Amino acid sequence: MMRIGLISDVHANLPALEAVLLALSKRGVERVICCGDLVDYAPWPTEVIARLREMDVLSVQGNHDAAVAGVFPIDGFAEEARVTVDWTRAVLSPVETAYLAELEQIHREEGFVIVHGS
Repeated sequence: MMRIGLISDVHANLPALEAVLLALSKRGVERVICCGDLVDYAPWPTEVIARLREMDVLSVQGNHDAAVAGVFPIDGFAEEARVTVDWTRAVLSPVETAYLAELEQIHREEGFVIVHGS
């Protein structure tokens, strides 16, 4: 049976992502799934997106991904989050922003469903 590792809320934290990926690899995980919020807050959004795409990680869209892509309102976000959403939008390329916008909100496979929130 394939070992699947679930991660979530990376929030552009590349060092933390690399540490988790290493730990999963050491445990024989063959597939990684990200339950959203790839970006926002930490300063490595481009690198996190590239790393997850390079590994062909299945990712669903979190609210911060959608906010950065401009498809989710940031009215209810804390001031810090609104500032970092704006910063992240400024540093991502149009291709990276489109990638975030196109992530599924719900992913279904045989035996499970992946979503970011309720």
